[in-house]
Amino acid sequence: GRTPNPDIMCNSRVKFGCFYDAIEGRGFDFVASGHYAQLMDDNNNDDKQEQEGGIKQKRLFRAPDPIKDQSYFLCALTQEQLSRVLFPIGPYHKSEVRALAQEFDLPNKDRPDSQGLCFLGKIKFDEFLRAYL
Repeated sequence: GRTPNPDIMCNSRVKFGCFYDAIEGRGFDFVASGHYAQLMDDNNNDDKQEQEGGIKQKRLFRAPDPIKDQSYFLCALTQEQLSRVLFPIGPYHKSEVRALAQEFDLPNKDRPDSQGLCFLGKIKFDEFLRAYL
């Protein structure tokens, strides 16, 4: 059957939609995201992009950590949205990211993993789905 996935909608409309709109004109070239995914330039379309004056096309790839990979949740992002994002932890496994956080004594080094609608606070998924989908 069909199962709604609020993370896909949230990423394309809120995290990389409204958020981009809110920072527009403030001098930011990119947004660094904590998603486990990887981006690479699509060099197969260079000539076409130059002729059309378009943005460099990006290809979204899975992270090497199959448990933490979030590329699926980013599938609805547009090329414009992808052209402005960086995924600095995308090439790493979660254990490597945790080790780096410990090494650099980052404030989030012991924070539990976030899941789903973490930025909305404590909310039940079924209530969210009923209200918004």
